[in-house]
Amino acid sequence: MLVVGLARFAVVVALTGCGVKLTDPQLIAGPSPDASIDARPLDAAPDAAPTPCTGGAAAMRNPDNMHCYMFFSTKATRAAAITTCAAQGGATLASITNQAEHQFVANLVGANEAMLGGNDLTTEGVFRWDNNDAFTYTAWRSGEPNNANGGFEEDCIVMQGQLVSDPWDDRPCDNSVVAAATYAFLCERP
Repeated sequence: MLVVGLARFAVVVALTGCGVKLTDPQLIAGPSPDASIDARPLDAAPDAAPTPCTGGAAAMRNPDNMHCYMFFSTKATRAAAITTCAAQGGATLASITNQAEHQFVANLVGANEAMLGGNDLTTEGVFRWDNNDAFTYTAWRSGEPNNANGGFEEDCIVMQGQLVSDPWDDRPCDNSVVAAATYAFLCERP
């Protein structure tokens, strides 16, 4: 027997025979007035799985923010690193916003160096992330940033992985200042 109560949007399904009667309390009560309704069309695909976290010499998804971090060991200038990151599904050079994220990427980078996405190219001495966010967390090595002790501009950041406890160092962004201004780098993609 099937009974539909239109006023309450209730449906009661009762099976008879063998003396068994089944009812579903949710069906009897109907949806709550504040229940959200899934507005997806019936033929819509379920939510897609996240893009695989691959690329570079090593890649890992951070369980805290679900971002994918890709370490590229091939050395590049800042401009070339930005281009390579963008080719990885729109990734950018990584920004580090807290100690947990710092530790996660330090484990990924290991005993290597990696360029990050922070710089003071716009205003000397004021480091910002590539998306123009101010720094809320830093891990500068003692005495850094220092523009090579006043010798020349060092506008980019290189993270020295697990080599030192406070691994950030300011470095030149390209070969116009120092011929060897190329670094391994770290990309990040939400």
